[in-house]
Amino acid sequence: MKYILWFLGFLALLFCVVYAVLFTNSGNNFLKPYIQKEIQKYVQNRVVVESFTLKTNFIDMEILLDEKSRVILNGDFSIFDMKFDINYILALKDIKTQQLNIDGIVALKGKAIGHKNAFKIDAQGEIFNAKTLLDVDVVQNSIQSINIDTKGLHVEKVLALLNQPIYSKGFIDINANLAPTPQMKLKGDGKINISFGQLNQKEISKSFGINLPPNFTYRGDIDFVVDKDQVQAKSTLISNLFKLDAENVIYEIPTKKFYTDYTLSIPSLGALEELLGVSLYGNLSVVGDVILDKDLKINAYSKTLGGEVKASMHNQTASLHVKDIYVSELLKMLKQERYSNGVLNSNVEVSNIKNLDFQSLTNIKEANIDGDVLGKLLEKNSVANIPYTLELRANGRNKMVQISSVFDSSVALLKVLETNYDMDKNHLYGKYDLHIESLEKLEFIIGQKLYAKLDTAGEFQVKDKKLQLQGESDFLDAKTNYKLDDGLFELQSNELLVQNISKMLRYPDVFESYSSLNGAYDMNKKEGNFSLETVNGKLTNNQLTNLVSALTQFDMSQEVYKTGVLKGLLQEKKLDYSLGLEGLNSYMKIENGQVDLAKESIYGKFEVKIKNKDLNGEIKGSLAKPKVSINSSEYIKHKIDKAIDKNVPQEWREPAKELLKLLG
Repeated sequence: MKYILWFLGFLALLFCVVYAVLFTNSGNNFLKPYIQKEIQKYVQNRVVVESFTLKTNFIDMEILLDEKSRVILNGDFSIFDMKFDINYILALKDIKTQQLNIDGIVALKGKAIGHKNAFKIDAQGEIFNAKTLLDVDVVQNSIQSINIDTKGLHVEKVLALLNQPIYSKGFIDINANLAPTPQMKLKGDGKINISFGQLNQKEISKSFGINLPPNFTYRGDIDFVVDKDQVQAKSTLISNLFKLDAENVIYEIPTKKFYTDYTLSIPSLGALEELLGVSLYGNLSVVGDVILDKDLKINAYSKTLGGEVKASMHNQTASLHVKDIYVSELLKMLKQERYSNGVLNSNVEVSNIKNLDFQSLTNIKEANIDGDVLGKLLEKNSVANIPYTLELRANGRNKMVQISSVFDSSVALLKVLETNYDMDKNHLYGKYDLHIESLEKLEFIIGQKLYAKLDTAGEFQVKDKKLQLQGESDFLDAKTNYKLDDGLFELQSNELLVQNISKMLRYPDVFESYSSLNGAYDMNKKEGNFSLETVNGKLTNNQLTNLVSALTQFDMSQEVYKTGVLKGLLQEKKLDYSLGLEGLNSYMKIENGQVDLAKESIYGKFEVKIKNKDLNGEIKGSLAKPKVSINSSEYIKHKIDKAIDKNVPQEWREPAKELLKLLG
């Protein structure tokens, strides 16, 4: 009996000690440092337990964090059967834990009611200025359900919470009903609504180098279902630039595998000018999918421009396949005149996106350059359509592109060979080969029919937006060199037969000689000059030589003209020229001649000197068949005077000479 009393006495003493430690003011004060120390393990803020009262059926506690945040617990709490009905208030600001940084204000109040094996927690208040309702059911230390309803959550505060730049502003509403499974997974559904979204143009440009249009706004809805290890969703995002729909979004939580289909609708491509850097016309619809499973895969398909476009990307590789799109529709999209029709096909394979390593083949078939549009551009009338085909091959590596192409048309065959493009320097350079069977077909460009063929080859470059080229040719069976530099075309031709020029122009063959030609033409000013020098040339029989022979008994067609110079100044369709021929016994010159290329007419006053004989006259009329006339000649006048003195009676001599003067 004595031992029983001792044991009961010990229990009573132990109870008194426990009671004194736990449920008295001194005991509560004794426990405060331990509670404070335990809380401090989980937060990086300074923790102070300002008040703590624990009774057998009641608890009251107030905790201060960094003098900015406060947690208050107050209510019934049975220490013996672990039942409780506790009210709480959370007023948190800028809380830092090992897992999460809360930069902002969380203000919630609510109640926790039940017992340790089954209880409910409800909350209402604001999280980041968003009105929030929260209900949590817990059974056997396991959450049975979580219901959350948040309205007006600031997008920028969520980004800050995730330590991300403020890419956007806007508001998010979240409504979710979730429940854990026995395997500690989640199951449930919910809805997310985004409203009044506006992207931060400067921040996105700084982080990603993307130039967005100003005032890029958006809104969207996401419906999702969580089933253990998988999240399924569908979403709609509507902006002032496009609409993006996803009907089947799947995310595997353990493997982080992600899949989504998408439909992208752009009602006006013109609104994307700042983003794309080019002004476009029309609309566009694209469907495809995105797969992220260690590797990233993106597929896209669009039925557009009369054909179809397929594109795909896999990590650092990509491909593009363009099938049967209309060139005319492509030009329309690019806001260009419809210079051409035709069907375009292209295949591009990119082996390294970062280095821009790729191979491509592009061709245009069944095509015509539109004569009406080309004529309007060149300010010409009645330009015929030009059928053509084009094949373009390109290979890129480390931002250097090798290009070759063949343009085969009814007017010319142009091959661009061994061409390189430096992307960093924006420098294009290479070689070319040009064959024109008949220059007659280029009358709409040259402004005159030329009856000759042209074969030429050379090198070219485009640098600082300026075209430079040089080449050589056996044009008209003469050694010809030329160059073009920023719109100035210069030409030099040696051993050029003058009669070949006449044949090319279909003009009368009036002179035979080898010559050298130097010319320059400014395409910007539409003016130029030339100089044609001849050696040991001969005039052919023509109206001029026949007339001179009849008047002077000198056959100019038998004269050898050691030197000759024809110079001209061309402005638009007007040509001012001068001519000088120096022979052994004669010379001929025209100082101020004019040719109207539009009217194909010629005019010039000439002077012919044959030893002591002179003739002055003019050439005028059509270039194909000009008329030659003699206006004056001291030689003929002297000859007539002698004839009058010899054959006319004395009394009629002076009147006859006066009459001769009147006749010129």
